[in-house]
Amino acid sequence: MPMKAKEKEIILRSIKAWELASVTLEEDRIRRIREADVKGTLDAFDGMVELYLASRPSRTTSGLVEQQAWFRRMYR
Repeated sequence: MPMKAKEKEIILRSIKAWELASVTLEEDRIRRIREADVKGTLDAFDGMVELYLASRPSRTTSGLVEQQAWFRRMYR
């Protein structure tokens, strides 16, 4: 079914709007990257990992024995 002139106009205006917005969005993305608090984010992430690890019981094995058992079952 052919596209009506009104539909085509709406689509073309939408494309133009996104082309204009893309410039602003890209500038905002670059600004956010430059202003990002990388050290603070890494410190927070490290803190979350440490908290998680502290809440888990210590492992008695590396899991290698279990992995090899799975491989052996899959091989058969």
